[in-house]
Amino acid sequence: MKLSRFNVWAHYDQGLILFNTLTGALATFDWIHEKALLESLEKNDATQIPSKFLGDMIEDGYLVKDNHNELCSIADACAERQARKNECFLCVILTMDCNFRCFYCFEKRRKENLSTAGTNRVLNMFQHLTGKMQKIEVDWSGGEPLLSFKVLRDMNNSFIAIARASNVEYRHSITTNGYLLNREAIDYLRTTPLSLLTVTLDGPPETHDICRPLKGGHPTFWTIFHNVEYAVSVGVKVSLRVNVTTNNVDEIHALYDILENHGLKNRAEVNLQPVVSSPANPCQEYCLSGYELAKQVMAIYKKAAQNGWVVLPPTEKMRALGFCVGEYPNRFVIDLRGNLYRCGQMLETDAVGKITENGSIKLDSQRDKRWVKKNPLEFPRCRECAFLPICMGGVT
Repeated sequence: MKLSRFNVWAHYDQGLILFNTLTGALATFDWIHEKALLESLEKNDATQIPSKFLGDMIEDGYLVKDNHNELCSIADACAERQARKNECFLCVILTMDCNFRCFYCFEKRRKENLSTAGTNRVLNMFQHLTGKMQKIEVDWSGGEPLLSFKVLRDMNNSFIAIARASNVEYRHSITTNGYLLNREAIDYLRTTPLSLLTVTLDGPPETHDICRPLKGGHPTFWTIFHNVEYAVSVGVKVSLRVNVTTNNVDEIHALYDILENHGLKNRAEVNLQPVVSSPANPCQEYCLSGYELAKQVMAIYKKAAQNGWVVLPPTEKMRALGFCVGEYPNRFVIDLRGNLYRCGQMLETDAVGKITENGSIKLDSQRDKRWVKKNPLEFPRCRECAFLPICMGGVT
């Protein structure tokens, strides 16, 4: 046996943390065993590992067979990604307007909605795709998509009918601030093939209302909260997103308490998402540093788990390998003018194509290949990097 090339480790106050970036396995070792294990890792010598750990370390991928090439797993994943040509994911922007004024938002708010011509263009595209795809998923986004609820409902009903007639599996999801998620909207959505409703709550009322007020400055927490309560009560799957910043990181435990006190414990998933620096949103003073962010988020998840919440550890989310969603062949963000993007953060800055009037897709091959044709194994630095399964080459 030999040590995996994807083992990474760090000291903490009680010993050693060992993480495998390919399998997502995470283990801690107390200080009694730390020295022997650390020596083995630093010398890349599996023979020095204490025998009592061998079985578990083999099972979790910290140890692999001598003739096993782990880069083959990366190559297989790249090939599998390229082969997924019979399924499609579309993020449809319905409006650039928003009724909130969140201080960290990177989107360019303006009162512009998807036009009738734009709607028809997307419908034609969907019709065109049903002749090629076995599965299509749509995420409704914005701005705030529920400001255009009628357009959403009418387009969604058309998608359902077209997919059914073409024997194509269709599901949809919505990313919303939740303020307009009233009973009319929920009662409609619950009758449709809705896979997930993502709503943001940035902490308890006093914290959330500072982070995410209405554009006039009025509070929003309890309106959103009661809308979520009703959605969960009628069986809608809800993911509560918490955008983590320096403004709310110390108050997130209080949100868990409110959810539990109102009967929502483990009935709505809580998903912590750090606000990080990006080309669209250069980090301001509210972004946590990498180390501080990891420390704080893990502490929040640990306390939640101790209190009986079902918590999906960050390492579990890494098991699918670190491909950006934009790197899959048929995944697009569609703006109000029918321009196509691989990533929502590239909106209005890096289009890779457009939808023609008849619904066909016209791509700029040079721009698009930077996303879908990328293979991190072509880069020597990537092949030698222990973080390759998480990063998968990053931006090239």
